[in-house]
Amino acid sequence: MVKPAPTLTPKQIAILRHIARYQISVRPAINQVFFNDNSNGCAQALAALKKYKLIESHKHGVADAADPKSRFTFYNLTTTGTRLIGVTSSRGKPPGPTSIPRSLAILWHCCMRTHQSHRLEAREVRSIFFPEETSHDDVDQKLDGFHCLSPGPKYQVWNTKVPKAALAETVSELKKLASSAREIPQLAEGIALKRYGYLVLVESREVQKQLIAELAKALGSRGVAFHVACAPGSWRVKSGEVGFRGRRSR
Repeated sequence: MVKPAPTLTPKQIAILRHIARYQISVRPAINQVFFNDNSNGCAQALAALKKYKLIESHKHGVADAADPKSRFTFYNLTTTGTRLIGVTSSRGKPPGPTSIPRSLAILWHCCMRTHQSHRLEAREVRSIFFPEETSHDDVDQKLDGFHCLSPGPKYQVWNTKVPKAALAETVSELKKLASSAREIPQLAEGIALKRYGYLVLVESREVQKQLIAELAKALGSRGVAFHVACAPGSWRVKSGEVGFRGRRSR
């Protein structure tokens, strides 16, 4: 006998969609977005979603490489959770060691700042720059990568990178991406209007300063908007754990 789908509150459904959008989430981000730091409300909502087997948790899955005692549990959707909210089943697979650092950095940048941003789905980016296109494959090739939206009257869409490569390779890659984007009329217009640019998320303040200086020459001098921000998501940790300084796992 098939069990009926659980009755969820609008906020619980929104949390599922949030986790689907970012692929993973952690309690501080869910608290910030949905509960205004009401930890009891957050704990109850997550417990209910786990009880219904709509999300699964990975204890100590996000750890500070410098302080093993400071760790977070992270959450991702189950296959049942993806079906309930109608997203692709791939969002119900446990994330791998390559995707976790990238997803964590984007999550933290978008959700844990005073002015929040939003990670965009491919279809949302298409609707902004290619509203008339019907061939999704062709458009998706033009919009390769991950994108975030800084909302507002003068919105900006950021092609977002969480680089694992050396600084010089990152700068070279971004130069090539910007040159390729300018060959596409819709993106060339977005670049000219400062609606489309490049966001790089790094952990180190030192690397941030170096990248800002290099990208000012490589992109800024050519009229391409860019932004370099610090966000957790270490590639330097062992055993598939992702490092950043935080509270103990809860």
